[in-house]
Amino acid sequence: MISETCSNSSFSSPWEYDVFLSFKEEDTGKSFTDHLYNALRQKGIFTFRDDDQKLGSLVPSKAIEESRFAIVVFSENYASSTRCLDVLVKIVECKKDLRLEAVFLVLYHMDPTQLIDESGKASFAERLQIFKDNVEKAKKWEAALTEVINLSRFRWDLKDRRESDFVQEIVKDVYEKLCPAIPSGNTDFLVGMACRMEKMDSLLDIGLDDVRTVGIWGMGGIGKTTIAHEVFDRIKDKFQASAFIDIKEEFLGNSTVQLQKHVHQILWNNIEDDTWEDIDYARMNLLRNKMRSRRVLIVLDDVDKLDHIESLVGSWKEQHDWLGPGSRVIVTTRNKHLLRSYGEKYIYQVDKLTDDEALQLLGHEAYQKNRNLNEFKVLYNKVVEYADGQPLALKRLGSFLVRENVDEWSEALVKLKENPIDDLFDTFKVSFDGLDNEDKKIFLDMACFFNGKDRHYVEEILQSQGFHPKIGIQVLIERSLITVVENKLWMPNLLQEFGRDIVAQRAKHTK
Repeated sequence: MISETCSNSSFSSPWEYDVFLSFKEEDTGKSFTDHLYNALRQKGIFTFRDDDQKLGSLVPSKAIEESRFAIVVFSENYASSTRCLDVLVKIVECKKDLRLEAVFLVLYHMDPTQLIDESGKASFAERLQIFKDNVEKAKKWEAALTEVINLSRFRWDLKDRRESDFVQEIVKDVYEKLCPAIPSGNTDFLVGMACRMEKMDSLLDIGLDDVRTVGIWGMGGIGKTTIAHEVFDRIKDKFQASAFIDIKEEFLGNSTVQLQKHVHQILWNNIEDDTWEDIDYARMNLLRNKMRSRRVLIVLDDVDKLDHIESLVGSWKEQHDWLGPGSRVIVTTRNKHLLRSYGEKYIYQVDKLTDDEALQLLGHEAYQKNRNLNEFKVLYNKVVEYADGQPLALKRLGSFLVRENVDEWSEALVKLKENPIDDLFDTFKVSFDGLDNEDKKIFLDMACFFNGKDRHYVEEILQSQGFHPKIGIQVLIERSLITVVENKLWMPNLLQEFGRDIVAQRAKHTK
């Protein structure tokens, strides 16, 4: 499975499948193994099902060689099948050659004592009459059985448990081995990420073969890109090709056709210059024809124009013609209206950090040493309230508030409110600059006069001033600049300060 990132360095996975599933069709193919196979697929674990009814006597050697793990379901008649034993011989060969990373054993209504004799050798010889006609092959079968039974690194035993619980245990264990809890190379301190990943997993549902776009929506600094990176790192190996594109950065100085070419070079690294033409139809067809034959994962980060999505992955109605079955597109944006215009129904509105999560993040950023945090408790709570659950604000505030004592912290907090951190306000400025002139005025009025006021009251006042408040307020909501709680309009503390700062700066310039 090929997986490449946006960086100059890329890598290829040697495995086409996560799991090769070996079993006896007559024993478990229409029951336990069928449920296991579907559960693995639904979890996004690419599994090759060794179905002898479809493959006959043919041993799928290539599939075994291209799998990371093998799961062998030992059932009553497994070792009575010469084909199953031939498959087992190939599995053991690939394990010894290190093409298979591990072989796992499932005991399905089998007592472990039935599998080996006192000497530790496989004890199925008496049930294989063909042994006496082909001694050499019989020795290979017996050796393979012994190898798997004794040396399987992990085994599951059904015993008297419910099969549904047994299946879920296997899937959970396999998934954890495929996807470690902490992705390699990730050094960020991630707070509250587990529950956010659960929500994204539910929306993405990568075990299904549909083509799906999932939007990640929220205000600047809320953690959209962090979540997208975390998801990308966790699931990219489940796709034949993958790319993470920072739209704002890539579009700077580049035309649409240059970005399309860049995306292709990331995904396949084999697009020559002379295959790209300036004719829209020609290049769009090239892009579509290349991607629709592969299962791809594409993240489009920081999107603010519908054309950014449609030029790279097609319109919502055309996605099945652009992307291969099972493909996923993740779009991060500050503009919910953009996602709705695209036709997307899978949207995750990023949650603010809870107070407990905010305290964890603030503590990590502000303190690198063990100190008496009780002394700073009141100030901690003030900063958490000030940041209003925004991760970027907490990180910036925490790094600024690395102080030795309470007095210095108190003074630093006052200074922050008088002179906010520039790059924090720069994040908000992107959202503000994306508004039209009337919506900018409504935003500034919200910051100065209407925070916490009744929505109908605000609409009446704004309408009397010649504005179109119903549309304007809805735009601010869709841009994550205000929220509505019990029909009252609320703006986060830092955004309110940002708006008031703009008004103050304008006042200075008019004097």
